[in-house]
Amino acid sequence: MSIPDSANDQYVTPCPAGAGHFRPRKAGDRMIIVSGRIFVPPKRREAFLAASREAMVQARRTRGCRDFVVAGDPLEPGRVNVHEEWESEAELEAFRGNGPEPDLAVDILHADVARHHVASSGPA
Repeated sequence: MSIPDSANDQYVTPCPAGAGHFRPRKAGDRMIIVSGRIFVPPKRREAFLAASREAMVQARRTRGCRDFVVAGDPLEPGRVNVHEEWESEAELEAFRGNGPEPDLAVDILHADVARHHVASSGPA
């Protein structure tokens, strides 16, 4: 949630883990959402999710990460849903580096994951 601060035309955004700290966010900055589906062999999905856990923990501790989830789909046994929210492209790239670790990439049969640049958002 961004909170407008009209006195200096900036937005402030909570830091990771609900620490209660806020950091400046310039008006017009775009939040990045990465979302989609990864398909793995159904018999390997639990191992894939277990291997993804450390990335989730690291991401959620990283400056600029608002959320990071890798979860098994409840209807399709070989599908994994991905959802990430980042304060900026730079913070996403700093965390991501060169993509998934080799032990994760080996199980991926197909991925349909997109990066979205969000100009504005509000309550649902």
